[in-house]
Amino acid sequence: MVRKILVMSLFLFFFQTYSQPSHVQLGISLLGPTGFCGKFWIDGDKAIDAAFSFSLGEHTNQLYFHSDFLMHEFFKFKVEGGKLPLYWGLGARLQAINNEVFDDNFFFGARVPLGVSYIYGETFDVFFELGPYLNFIPAPSFAIDGAIGFRFHI
Repeated sequence: MVRKILVMSLFLFFFQTYSQPSHVQLGISLLGPTGFCGKFWIDGDKAIDAAFSFSLGEHTNQLYFHSDFLMHEFFKFKVEGGKLPLYWGLGARLQAINNEVFDDNFFFGARVPLGVSYIYGETFDVFFELGPYLNFIPAPSFAIDGAIGFRFHI
């Protein structure tokens, strides 16, 4: 009986989720990191984003992931065909590198992304972001990465 209730609840949850307009965007980010990115809008000005990349090379293997909670500030002036919010947030990053310099190193830290996004209706957005970060593991270190990219609403 419990299994039937669980299965029915999951069915209703997914039916309700897919019957609503999508708040999910998927796309590509370039520069640091170059890989896949996504964004889930919680409400009109809050979102959670994530990026994932990997490289398997002859001399370097790398895996990267970050996720952030973002706040957006929509300006009063209008941009033709869309919106142009500034955004900022707080998140975490993970990176694993194996090469001649870093032998099986794992990095974990906090990041504070700052960016601007051009949102074209319910179709896509293009963004530019700077992401200052502070690694805590293996040792404290500070740097800034940046990305440009696009995401399509799915």
